[in-house]
Amino acid sequence: MIMELVDDIAVDDLVRGATFLGTGGGGSPAQGRMLLTSELASGHRCGWVDRERIGDDAWTVCATFMGNRAPLAPEEERKREELGLSEPLFANNLVGAVHQLENYLGISAQAIVASELGGSNTPGALATGAHLGIPVVDGDYAGRALPEIAQMTPCLLGENILPVAAVDKWGNTAIIKEATSYQLTERMGKMLAMASFGNTGLAFALRGSVMKSAIIPGSLSRCYAIGRGIREAGEQSKRTVEAITSLCKGWLLYEGEVIRKEWKVLDGCYTGTHSVKGTGNFAGSLLRIWFKNENHLTWLDNKPYVASPDLVSQIDLQSYEPVPNHELRKGQMIAVIGIRAHELYRSPKGISLTGPRHYDSDFNYVPIEDRLRS
Repeated sequence: MIMELVDDIAVDDLVRGATFLGTGGGGSPAQGRMLLTSELASGHRCGWVDRERIGDDAWTVCATFMGNRAPLAPEEERKREELGLSEPLFANNLVGAVHQLENYLGISAQAIVASELGGSNTPGALATGAHLGIPVVDGDYAGRALPEIAQMTPCLLGENILPVAAVDKWGNTAIIKEATSYQLTERMGKMLAMASFGNTGLAFALRGSVMKSAIIPGSLSRCYAIGRGIREAGEQSKRTVEAITSLCKGWLLYEGEVIRKEWKVLDGCYTGTHSVKGTGNFAGSLLRIWFKNENHLTWLDNKPYVASPDLVSQIDLQSYEPVPNHELRKGQMIAVIGIRAHELYRSPKGISLTGPRHYDSDFNYVPIEDRLRS
């Protein structure tokens, strides 16, 4: 292995960095920690290997949670109980999804790949590999978290990801055999997640050669390095916004207080806007952050600001820990940090799939470094 997570401190470092690069989405870090610490407690090895350690003909499986972290209304809780969704069958339903895909295709998974970076989707992939005793590749298919399957690098590059196996934590199973487009594959997956009240686990297979061309390499190592760096800065009483922006090679976009939080679930995604009132050097201004699971669009004093595909992440200004959108609360003091997207997403195709126009915004993507110079 390039890296092995041998204790809870290392797990926390990985989860912290993945949550930060998850740009507000990518799942619950509490769930991610639980999945990894459970595997360590069971004596399983958790870590990752370089993509070149995987054979070109090997079957690699991307295992990912799909859904949203929006809280359930009381009537939804009651309906879930009525449908018999009370006692989960799986602690990690990604393992079930991998097994269902293997059975359907008649293959054996030889490596696991994370779909994206985030508090549970990155640890979930690592825990799945650890449970199955197969390698996890140092990389992912987004370089951040994204709300749609169709936005992942295999889809950006035109690769076939079907069939897709879906298994929720109660063991309900489906196979998406065919779909007219990546977008419909996404929609079908989201509808299955909605049937499970917010979350299911998906798996699809690619040959090793295809994985190597599509993966954003080294991203798990990057998560770990950022998460460890934030912890070590705190231990040395040097945990500052400047230290964190230096770790991730990013920019401070804003500091302030969350004064409004508006959200709804739309087509299976946790969608809404956070309004942040500026403090310090940003006093007298207002930042709005629009999210679809993750942060994608921002406006500074009603003027377009930094947007996807570049990353917009937030940290709590008391703990300096990253904060996912479902945990962000009114009155919280945060710093907003921007990071340059991977070059694949700065291509015309990448911008068309993840830029402001994709989210029905009326402004064009401007690279973060150019936006901050203007």
